[in-house]
Amino acid sequence: MISGGIDENDIGFTFTDGPQISLARVNIPEKLALMHEEISEALGEYRAGRKLEMYCPECDNFTPGYTEGNHALYKPEGLVVELADCVIRIMDFCAAFQLDLQAALNAKMLYNKSRPYRHGNKEC
Repeated sequence: MISGGIDENDIGFTFTDGPQISLARVNIPEKLALMHEEISEALGEYRAGRKLEMYCPECDNFTPGYTEGNHALYKPEGLVVELADCVIRIMDFCAAFQLDLQAALNAKMLYNKSRPYRHGNKEC
């Protein structure tokens, strides 16, 4: 499953309340809103004129993934980092509910190939 590894990284740290939480108690609208929040943060990065790619405001030569032990030395910033946060939240959600995100992505991409350009004649 595409989301494998995400929940092990974030349980009890960032995105979930830990492995003991009952899925019946998960506030689904809140989890969806938090995914949306990450997209809004990406928009904020763009509107502020910041870089699309990953960068570090505290250092001159930021090397993505540069760590000391198991911890990153610098917090990565940028539009792509906010998109990564959203993907992590989505994958965490799917893992918690045992949803096969990879199968859904494959099915949706295959379906989208059959759709005409600008289906519904919608403009951006």
